[in-house]
Amino acid sequence: KRIRPTKRKAASSRNPLRRLQERQDLQQGYTEVKSTGVAEREVQRLKREGGAALSQSNSKFAREALAGLASKENFSKVTLKKADSFKGVKYAPYKDLMLLQVKGRRHCQTRLVEPKAESINSGDCFILVTSEKIFTWIGRFCNVIERAKAAEVTAQIHQKRELGCKCPREPVLIEEAKNQSNETFWELLGGEKPYPGSGPSEEDEIYEDCMNITNMVYKLYDDELDPVEEFWGKPLKHEMLDPKEALILDFGSELYMWAGKKCPLDKRRKGLRLAEDLWKTGYDYTECDVNPLSAETGKLPEKDDKRPDWTVFGKVTQNMETILFREKFIDWPDTTRLIKFADLVPVDAKIMVPLNPTPVSLVLEASHVGRGRLWLEDMDGLHRMWEVSTIEMAVWHISEYEHLPMVKESYGQFHEGDTYVIRWRYKVAQTGMKTLKGRESSHATVGRERCAYFFWQGRGSSITEKGASALMTVELDEERGPQVRVTQGKEPPAFLQLFDGCMTVHRGKREDESTNTQGSWRCYIMRNELPFETCLLEVQRSVENLRSRTSFIIMNIKTGMLYVWHGAKSSSQCREQALRISKSLSTKCPEEISREQSTFVVTEMDEGAEKKDFWVAMDALRGDRSAYHSLLDDPQPQNYSPRLFFMTSVAGIFEAKEVLNPCRNHDDVVSAFPFMQTELYSASQPALFLVDVGHCAYLWQGWWPEESEQEENVKTGSAEARFNTDRRCALQTTIHYCQLKKSRKPVKAYLVHAGLEPLEFTNLFPQWEVREDVRKINEAEGRERDEITSVEDLLSKLLKTKYTWEELQERPLPEGVDPLKMEQFLQDDEFEEVMCMSREEFAALPTWKQGNIKKEVDLF
Repeated sequence: KRIRPTKRKAASSRNPLRRLQERQDLQQGYTEVKSTGVAEREVQRLKREGGAALSQSNSKFAREALAGLASKENFSKVTLKKADSFKGVKYAPYKDLMLLQVKGRRHCQTRLVEPKAESINSGDCFILVTSEKIFTWIGRFCNVIERAKAAEVTAQIHQKRELGCKCPREPVLIEEAKNQSNETFWELLGGEKPYPGSGPSEEDEIYEDCMNITNMVYKLYDDELDPVEEFWGKPLKHEMLDPKEALILDFGSELYMWAGKKCPLDKRRKGLRLAEDLWKTGYDYTECDVNPLSAETGKLPEKDDKRPDWTVFGKVTQNMETILFREKFIDWPDTTRLIKFADLVPVDAKIMVPLNPTPVSLVLEASHVGRGRLWLEDMDGLHRMWEVSTIEMAVWHISEYEHLPMVKESYGQFHEGDTYVIRWRYKVAQTGMKTLKGRESSHATVGRERCAYFFWQGRGSSITEKGASALMTVELDEERGPQVRVTQGKEPPAFLQLFDGCMTVHRGKREDESTNTQGSWRCYIMRNELPFETCLLEVQRSVENLRSRTSFIIMNIKTGMLYVWHGAKSSSQCREQALRISKSLSTKCPEEISREQSTFVVTEMDEGAEKKDFWVAMDALRGDRSAYHSLLDDPQPQNYSPRLFFMTSVAGIFEAKEVLNPCRNHDDVVSAFPFMQTELYSASQPALFLVDVGHCAYLWQGWWPEESEQEENVKTGSAEARFNTDRRCALQTTIHYCQLKKSRKPVKAYLVHAGLEPLEFTNLFPQWEVREDVRKINEAEGRERDEITSVEDLLSKLLKTKYTWEELQERPLPEGVDPLKMEQFLQDDEFEEVMCMSREEFAALPTWKQGNIKKEVDLF
């Protein structure tokens, strides 16, 4: 018997007042309801039984409450609404372990296959997905389309946390052509076993046709499933998904019940029941050329009454489809994969100008420890002060295979090529408590003893050593305390204060003296200004490494001479801390600096008043300051802490994210060098950074990384156009930012390119190393060294939208011209002359014909 679904009622008015007036079940007046007498009878009964006690013990109860207490209910006759029989049953459209095969050429197929080593082959790409890991296998003989599709699907799974994968780490790439392997990958597939090679070149297209024939689509009609003939055995299109319908899609190894957002609830339930019945009946592909459950191996029978355990039966709803479901459609309009760069707009600089008011604080075990010594907490006007005290500290030097404890004299002495583990035992106690009379309380809340582990990683340490430091931290952590990763140059104040402002980072590696600074001279630059957070960073002894906004300590470990050099714009705090550290080194020098000389003679000097011995020590001509950007004659005050903004549209909107100084403070203490060069060069390229230095601003532009021929083919042609849009937004944002900072006289803004930065830009960082490979890339694009361009001038060129045919023949193309749409930038009066047709006629042509015409007129 067929049961047709009830027709939907006509929609009523959405006006709430009108809907209330239309209701017939609401009374317009008050109707008195006479008492049933239950309350009165209960009162009389209590009087008879309790007598005088009634007035004392039960006087607090109302008459209605007494009636309720006296009532008797038969709960056995109470009928509760039955819950949906499917509620609680999980029809997740994924498994804990899934192996996806990416195969095809025209419309690449992504199909679920058996997660075994025998399913792998050298001609295709595979994606292995678990709840914690993602692996991408790139076959030796896969085509470019398969490689690009595998990268795209992998990125979607990782970024959107699809298919039950919550992997925080980057997916593991395994390229067979590079003889790469992964033990975990093969373990998940049941162990590494021989697998087939690749088939003939025409195999991919045959595979697509055969797999499309096996597609089965059903529509729910009453209580039956009717095949949708339009898409039965054919490639699927998005137009088939009606929001009012429930569809069942059978792909062999995957069976889905899809429900539109307007599909009635009863229809969804019926569809799910029928889909489950279809799932339990097994499969039959006797009339098809291949069995989609084992299209490659052919090990499964063409017909069976049960599907394998690794197959998927799931329920998906509109707008919540998985990537594996979406990949079955040849025209899925997934706008989340592409950034509509034509719609990108600049950032409102009003949100960029104000400083971040959040105080710096490290959170350990859900408790603030501030900068490591004191934390003032404001709880809705109630101020609480917490004092952090160090109980004990231990430091280990980590190598690839062992950890060696360090002596106390070497605490705080790090090498940039090494990794270290620091155990910090501390206690947090509440102080500043007041008595009821407002006096200082003699009692304080004494906290328990706590423990935290830091693993510090130098910028020159290898990946193996970084991994070893993390593993050793877990091994050493007997207290099961929090573990904090600290990278060189981004140390939080709570970490720096452990060494009382005497932390030093040396060049090279501790165990390999050949990598350390050779000779008798050592040169250190000062970083950070607060007394307990200062740090010395060793740089190469050279005039080009001098900076006018800080102080340096230059030492000769053989003669015992120690020079304290103050830059012309070095702050009073920096000068004070440099003298403090130099006096400490003059009496007790660590072995990491000198084993021969333990005491030094300190000589203090200012920039511009150096002695001859200083220039000899720096191996330079006396008074020659051309190698660095000296501020000796600069009248501008340098009382500004630089700010850094990372600009990107990777999230679909153009935004500027401020890179915060980990040691920032708002007590008028200027931080001269809050950022390292790695902030710029470690970002995904090409990157855009805005550097605000107070008196001017710089927009730093990265580079297009050189890739292998195989990887270069994967990159879409729209990438350059999208970056040009990003850069245009960055230029506009920079100008707006400079105007808001000083509305009367906006500061100047300049564009600089990676590898070609001028001295005034590189000297904004405490240390700078020229990347020759990056320099060559940007020079090959026609850019010059030390070149700076006015942002306003460049933006005016980018806003130009029309060019002559001769201008479009220049290489490189004019700024802002999309190489894929050069005809759109051709002047109107020349378009018909060059193309021999109007713009409307050209736009009406098919894409392939437009491409041929553009090639003929050199606009391709």
